[in-house]
Amino acid sequence: MYVTTGHPAYDLRLTLGKECDEEAYKDFRCKQPGTLEILEKGTTQVRQTIQLDEVHPYFYDKSQASTGVIDGDPAVSGAYSFEDYNFDGEADLAVVRNDWGLYRGPQYFVYLWNKKQQRLVLNKPITKLSETEILWLYPKEKALLSTWNSGCCNHVYRYFRMVHDRPVLIRKRVVREFENPEAYEELLVNGVWKRRKLRPDEVDPD
Repeated sequence: MYVTTGHPAYDLRLTLGKECDEEAYKDFRCKQPGTLEILEKGTTQVRQTIQLDEVHPYFYDKSQASTGVIDGDPAVSGAYSFEDYNFDGEADLAVVRNDWGLYRGPQYFVYLWNKKQQRLVLNKPITKLSETEILWLYPKEKALLSTWNSGCCNHVYRYFRMVHDRPVLIRKRVVREFENPEAYEELLVNGVWKRRKLRPDEVDPD
């Protein structure tokens, strides 16, 4: 059982199901179901229960809480992230499921706080994005930034604006350094995609 008090509005209590053997645990092949309880702050009173179909306990053994961004090594930054992923002023919740994402980065279950229902609701579109791309928060544009790499020198940066709690692609940067090298940006302007070349000083995302 793992109890975490890092969220400003509530505490978390995670109970894992069937244990894995030591070899599977060390090999990151361990997938256990889990029950995540949302507790009233500073108490043991349960306000919501969430069933998780896969959790790797390694991350929860290493670190029990984080106030960092959605990306990063979960063993370092924490098994949870308490950020405002839809930029509505409320702290949401990302739960690390495993490290089978891009370049062995973390995949997440992402839950957004629903003010009307007063509960956390699984956001499937953001959760799905974390399966194939590395996600960052980009407060400057109130957007999610996803990065995708192929080898050392091909990079794609995609910017999503949250519209009715769904990520909508509004901007994309592509940088290829080998095999027909190019660097360009595509912007969605009034529903139309427009492309421009990037200057050398614009290649890295700001």
